[in-house]
Amino acid sequence: MNARFHSSDSTVLNDAELVILVVEDNDQDFFLVQRQLRQSREVRFLRVTTVAEGLVLLGDKNVDIVLLDLSLPDSKGLDTVSHIVSHSSAPVVVLTATEDERTGLEALACGAQDYLVKGNFDNALLTRAIRYAVERYKLQDELQTSKEAIRRERELRRYQSIDTQEQPSPGSQSQEGQVALRERGGTVFKYALDDYARILDHAIEQRGFKVEHHIPERLKKLAEALGSWRAAPRDILDIHTTVLASKLDGMETGKSRVCTEEGRYLLTGILGHLCNFYSAFCSAVPEPVPVVNDASNDSDME
Repeated sequence: MNARFHSSDSTVLNDAELVILVVEDNDQDFFLVQRQLRQSREVRFLRVTTVAEGLVLLGDKNVDIVLLDLSLPDSKGLDTVSHIVSHSSAPVVVLTATEDERTGLEALACGAQDYLVKGNFDNALLTRAIRYAVERYKLQDELQTSKEAIRRERELRRYQSIDTQEQPSPGSQSQEGQVALRERGGTVFKYALDDYARILDHAIEQRGFKVEHHIPERLKKLAEALGSWRAAPRDILDIHTTVLASKLDGMETGKSRVCTEEGRYLLTGILGHLCNFYSAFCSAVPEPVPVVNDASNDSDME
């Protein structure tokens, strides 16, 4: 991950400058983006006018984020997104000339982190869109580069094994493993549902209106609270699916897609935080010392 944003402040960067690749063939649109971002950020722009040139730069340069026009001389529409996303190690924000929400949602389905309509954003909206795109991309990247979900699952199982032997969890244990949080911690489960639902609402609002709700920090806090109650991945999935089903009931198609997409980012993030919580616990628990046969005792027995 190349992005270098401070997580707590959307108006400043770290000492290293932000490298933005702008794939845009319209000079006026490029100069507008350049002027807006230079009002508040130390940035370096790389500009190309075709997908082919963009792919070359993505292979040769260290890029933090890609701003991508959908209509280029050598590619149009969603094919443009697919080409760039498949070769990019940085998040992609689409700049579209159409206000059709469906186009933006389809760009997200192709792997873009966000989309903005040309002429409908200012400096603040653009910089926030970039920051949120980086944060979401970082959550995905952390999960994928930590030996994938298999390692996370193994760590959680290792914790549960240690915990079962040394520190029995609240409530009883079934033959198939730990009793679900829904059954053994009703009040905690309800709290988690309410908090997760609020976070999802704010994530959608943050995406639509670019207001700051500190989503990563809140997810981490919720994950740690659930970890203290020895929640398992299935408990997190139970919370997620319950809240999402409630939100999607009766929601129109366009909004439901956004809700589902943001929910997926939240699920990825909270599982990552829960894994980190249990990893810290496991590292603090000493490994069992193997029993070594003493040769002298064997001689005495003979």
